Amino acid sequence: PDPDFAATEPPPSKKTRVEDVEDEDDAPGPWEYYIEDFPWPAGDPILERGILPTFFECLWHEKTTEGEDMWKPFSSWEEWELARWLVCSGISQKEID
Repeated sequence: PDPDFAATEPPPSKKTRVEDVEDEDDAPGPWEYYIEDFPWPAGDPILERGILPTFFECLWHEKTTEGEDMWKPFSSWEEWELARWLVCSGISQKEID
Protein backbone atom coordinates (compact mmCIF):
# COMPACT_ATOMS: atom_id res chain seq x y z
CA PRO A 1 0.00 0.00 0.00
CA ASP A 2 1.03 3.55 -0.71
CA PRO A 3 1.87 5.27 2.63
CA ASP A 4 1.02 8.75 1.25
CA PHE A 5 -2.51 7.60 0.22
CA ALA A 6 -3.32 6.24 3.69
CA ALA A 7 -2.30 9.49 5.32
CA THR A 8 -4.42 11.78 3.12
CA GLU A 9 -7.67 9.82 2.66
CA PRO A 10 -9.81 8.34 5.44
CA PRO A 11 -10.56 4.67 4.99
CA PRO A 12 -13.87 3.92 3.25
CA SER A 13 -16.77 3.38 5.61
CA LYS A 14 -18.03 -0.17 6.00
CA LYS A 15 -21.50 1.01 7.03
CA THR A 16 -24.42 0.48 4.69
CA ARG A 17 -25.66 3.65 3.05
CA VAL A 18 -28.94 4.40 1.33
CA GLU A 19 -29.00 7.01 -1.35
CA ASP A 20 -32.24 8.81 -2.24
CA VAL A 21 -32.76 8.68 -5.97
CA GLU A 22 -35.99 9.77 -7.65
CA ASP A 23 -37.64 7.10 -9.74
CA GLU A 24 -38.31 8.00 -13.32
CA ASP A 25 -42.00 7.08 -12.92
CA ASP A 26 -42.52 9.34 -9.87
CA ALA A 27 -43.53 12.41 -11.86
CA PRO A 28 -47.15 13.20 -10.90
CA GLY A 29 -49.61 13.33 -13.74
CA PRO A 30 -53.01 15.03 -13.86
CA TRP A 31 -54.73 11.61 -13.67
CA GLU A 32 -53.36 10.91 -10.18
CA TYR A 33 -55.32 13.64 -8.38
CA TYR A 34 -58.98 13.58 -7.40
CA ILE A 35 -60.38 16.50 -5.46
CA GLU A 36 -63.90 16.69 -4.07
CA ASP A 37 -65.33 19.29 -1.70
CA PHE A 38 -67.07 18.00 1.42
CA PRO A 39 -69.47 19.89 3.69
CA TRP A 40 -67.62 18.84 6.88
CA PRO A 41 -63.96 18.73 7.95
CA ALA A 42 -61.81 15.83 6.81
CA GLY A 43 -61.48 13.14 9.46
CA ASP A 44 -64.67 14.23 11.23
CA PRO A 45 -66.16 11.05 12.80
CA ILE A 46 -69.37 10.01 11.07
CA LEU A 47 -71.04 8.79 14.26
CA GLU A 48 -70.66 12.18 15.96
CA ARG A 49 -72.73 13.77 13.19
CA GLY A 50 -75.56 11.33 13.92
CA ILE A 51 -75.66 10.11 10.34
CA LEU A 52 -74.65 6.47 10.64
CA PRO A 53 -76.41 4.17 13.14
CA THR A 54 -74.49 1.39 14.85
CA PHE A 55 -74.82 -2.23 13.75
CA PHE A 56 -76.93 -3.03 16.82
CA GLU A 57 -79.27 -0.10 16.09
CA CYS A 58 -79.75 -1.33 12.51
CA LEU A 59 -80.40 -4.88 13.70
CA TRP A 60 -82.83 -3.74 16.40
CA HIS A 61 -84.72 -1.54 13.93
CA GLU A 62 -84.91 -4.37 11.38
CA LYS A 63 -86.14 -6.93 13.93
CA THR A 64 -88.74 -4.63 15.50
CA THR A 65 -90.01 -3.41 12.12
CA GLU A 66 -90.51 -6.98 10.89
CA GLY A 67 -92.00 -8.11 14.20
CA GLU A 68 -89.26 -10.69 14.76
CA ASP A 69 -88.03 -11.76 18.16
CA MET A 70 -84.56 -10.50 19.07
CA TRP A 71 -83.26 -14.04 19.70
CA LYS A 72 -83.91 -15.30 16.16
CA PRO A 73 -82.59 -17.59 14.59
CA PHE A 74 -82.95 -19.48 17.89
CA SER A 75 -86.37 -20.96 18.62
CA SER A 76 -86.68 -19.36 22.05
CA TRP A 77 -85.07 -16.94 24.47
CA GLU A 78 -83.94 -19.90 26.64
CA GLU A 79 -82.14 -21.52 23.68
CA TRP A 80 -80.45 -18.20 22.92
CA GLU A 81 -79.34 -17.87 26.56
CA LEU A 82 -77.90 -21.41 26.50
CA ALA A 83 -75.96 -20.69 23.30
CA ARG A 84 -74.70 -17.41 24.75
CA TRP A 85 -73.56 -19.15 27.94
CA LEU A 86 -71.79 -21.90 25.96
CA VAL A 87 -69.94 -19.35 23.83
CA CYS A 88 -68.89 -17.24 26.84
CA SER A 89 -68.05 -20.16 29.15
CA GLY A 90 -64.77 -21.09 27.50
CA ILE A 91 -65.88 -24.69 26.93
CA SER A 92 -64.46 -26.12 23.71
CA GLN A 93 -66.67 -27.19 20.82
CA LYS A 94 -65.55 -30.80 21.38
CA GLU A 95 -66.68 -30.68 25.03
CA ILE A 96 -70.01 -29.13 24.01
CA ASP A 97 -70.67 -31.90 21.47
